[in-house]
Amino acid sequence: GRKESTASELKIKVSEVYALTNQLQVKGESQTSSQIKHTSELTELLKKVEKFEIDACQSKDLSAGLRSRLESSEELLLKSNAETQSFASSCGCLEVQVNDLKMLLENADE
Repeated sequence: GRKESTASELKIKVSEVYALTNQLQVKGESQTSSQIKHTSELTELLKKVEKFEIDACQSKDLSAGLRSRLESSEELLLKSNAETQSFASSCGCLEVQVNDLKMLLENADE
């Protein structure tokens, strides 16, 4: 009886070990599947971050280009305003000279 009892207990233990081994194998496969999924998600996120970084650099470059154009336009506008004031001043001088000539002509007629 004692040997049969021990053999029976061993069979039960072996069955339990097989069951636990199967459970571990299922958990391992589940974890591996989960890890693959997380790795895939991380890869996608990294790609998105990289794209955002590229977009940010392009936006920064575009902004710098636009700022440079704006500064150039402002310089041209200031130069144009200075030229306009110079022309206005010249016109004012010419107007004075024309009036002086008119007065000379009128005085000469008298």
